[in-house]
Amino acid sequence: MNRLEQELRARFGARLRTGAPLAELTSFRIGGPADVLLEVESEDELRGAMATAWCEQAPAFCLGAGTNLLVSDRGVRGLVVRLGEGFTHLAFDTRGDQRA
Repeated sequence: MNRLEQELRARFGARLRTGAPLAELTSFRIGGPADVLLEVESEDELRGAMATAWCEQAPAFCLGAGTNLLVSDRGVRGLVVRLGEGFTHLAFDTRGDQRA
């Protein structure tokens, strides 16, 4: 078990899946496995999962409803974070620190 998986499993337990097929989560029903798949239910969980991936220098991808998404049969390396039922709107401030 790698450090990314260890860190996430400590926080999210059985909600973390490894080698999970992404085909069942996309509208086109194609795609290989995610190295690590986690469904989050809140912005805090999303923030924590993404911060863990960043600290472990692992690639991370957010998956919404999975519509109009093509996933390679080779799957996705790193962390795939699926947004749970509670996410209907999410906005990011990408401007960074704008202090003068």
